[in-house]
Amino acid sequence: MRINDRIVDTLERAFSANAWHGPALLEILAGIDHETASAQPIDGAHSIWRLVIHLTVWKDVVRRRLASPTPIQPTTAEDFPPLPEPTAANWAATLEELRRSHRQLLEAVRASAMESFDRTVPGKDYAAFVMLLGIAQHDDYHGGQISLLKKAAQRPK
Repeated sequence: MRINDRIVDTLERAFSANAWHGPALLEILAGIDHETASAQPIDGAHSIWRLVIHLTVWKDVVRRRLASPTPIQPTTAEDFPPLPEPTAANWAATLEELRRSHRQLLEAVRASAMESFDRTVPGKDYAAFVMLLGIAQHDDYHGGQISLLKKAAQRPK
């Protein structure tokens, strides 16, 4: 199996299904409605919706970093932009943006030359391979947060 395929497999397991640790990100997000997504059941924590937007931003950043000869770092405003109006249609659009960014990242990984995975990411002290494993870990990390937020939002008040 080519390294590209192994990386894609790792990203897919964290995002879609068959993660070794339990539910993947999309499995965690399944069934969450726009009201639960926009709720803030834990003081000082981001909402599920804000975390999904953050995950989307970072998938796009990683994809762009794969091809960029210059450093790419989102601003705080780009990383956590204002949420759209909390409607079912906007939540569905946010989830589709997450899926789109994931698909585009997979396409970029599949198209990358094998030697590019050893290239140091501009402005960082790690290789593209490490960054790509990191974006899978990012899905896992925030998936755990989303699981807790989902449970907290479902608690009787």
